[in-house]
Amino acid sequence: MRLTSLFMTSICAMFCLGCEPDFPKPERIVGYRVLGVIAEPPEIGPTDTVTLTLIEANDAEAEYEWSVCLLSLGSSFGFSCLSDGLELPLNITGSTATISLDEDGIDFFKTLITELSKLSETQDSEGEDPSDCGEACKGSNGSDQTFIDIQFRIKSGPQNGRQVETVKLVRVHFEEAERNRNPKFDRLELSERIVIGEDTETPTAFAKLTFSIDDSLTDDYSLSNGAMLTEEPVINWYSTEGTFYETAEKDAEEQPITFASQKEVYLKIPTPILTPPITIWGVLRDGRGGLDYRSIEVGPQE
Repeated sequence: MRLTSLFMTSICAMFCLGCEPDFPKPERIVGYRVLGVIAEPPEIGPTDTVTLTLIEANDAEAEYEWSVCLLSLGSSFGFSCLSDGLELPLNITGSTATISLDEDGIDFFKTLITELSKLSETQDSEGEDPSDCGEACKGSNGSDQTFIDIQFRIKSGPQNGRQVETVKLVRVHFEEAERNRNPKFDRLELSERIVIGEDTETPTAFAKLTFSIDDSLTDDYSLSNGAMLTEEPVINWYSTEGTFYETAEKDAEEQPITFASQKEVYLKIPTPILTPPITIWGVLRDGRGGLDYRSIEVGPQE
C-alpha cells in the first residue's frame, strides 16, 4: 500500500467515526461520503459570520446533526471540547449552515467568557491553575496566541446507511491579522478521450481531465516562530468508477490521488461502466483550512 493511501485511511479513521470499514480505495466513492467542508470565509473575527458547506457524495436522504465547540483541545486530545458548556447544539437540518458569532447568533464572546469564568472558579477552588485551558490557548512555542480555532462537528448520512462524523476547524482572530482565503478552481473539464490499442481485443480508454486554479489566491503566511511560507495547493481526486493516472499509457503506474502541480490527470475508464455516468470530484486544499471543489460527469463513449 502506498504511503498516500495509508495517510488517507488514517484521515478517514479520525474524521469518519462509525464509517463502514474497507473502502475499495480511498479515492473510490462507494455509498455516502463527506469529502470536505468549505468554510466561507475560512478565518473570521469574533463577531463575524461564517457559512459552512459539506462536500458530499451520494447524499440522497442524508440527515444532519450540527454542533459547535467554542474552545477545542485539538487533534492531540481527540478534538474534545474544553468543557460541556462550550459545546453548543445548532438548529441546522441541512448540508449548509450559516453561523453568526455575534449576540444575535451563538454570542461567542459572552458564552466563552461565562463558561471560562465558571471553570476558573471550579479550578481555583480545587487548587488548580484557573488560567490553564491547555493546547487551545497556546501556540506551538508555548506562548499565548491571538486566535483560537472553533470546532464544528457534523454527524450526517442516510438514516439506514453509513453515518459519518466530520470535524471542521475555523480560526477566530482576536486581533487584526492577514486572514486566509479559500483557493479557487477556475475550471475542471473533460478535454478529450484517449483510446490505446483501439484495434486490439483489450483497448484501454482514458478520460483526460484538465483544470486550472486561481494563482492570485495562493498566499504567503507566517508561522508562530516568524518563518514565512507560501501555500502549495493540493488536489484530492475522487470518482465513482475508474482509476486515476498521471499519464495515459496502457501499462501506466497508478497515480496517487493527490497532486500538487500537474495541470492534467487521466481517469482510466472501465469497460463497461457499471453505473453510468462516472462522477469525478476534485477537492482543492491550501493546507490551512481553505477549500474549493469542482465535479464533472463522464458517460459511456458515444
